[in-house]
Amino acid sequence: MGGCWLQVRVTTRSLYEPLEEDSFRPILHHYDGPKFRLELNIPEALSLLDVFAEKKN
Repeated sequence: MGGCWLQVRVTTRSLYEPLEEDSFRPILHHYDGPKFRLELNIPEALSLLDVFAEKKN
């Protein structure tokens, strides 16, 4: 199998300051046993966007 290079276009919609861990830890259920889950499900993503929006206001 040879290497495959992909290009993905990314658009930045908003810039935010980093969140304190205490503000997002209750939202993210990113541990699946001993492994770290890198993707967000839809409810996690929407809740996280709400936290950023509250911080911005």
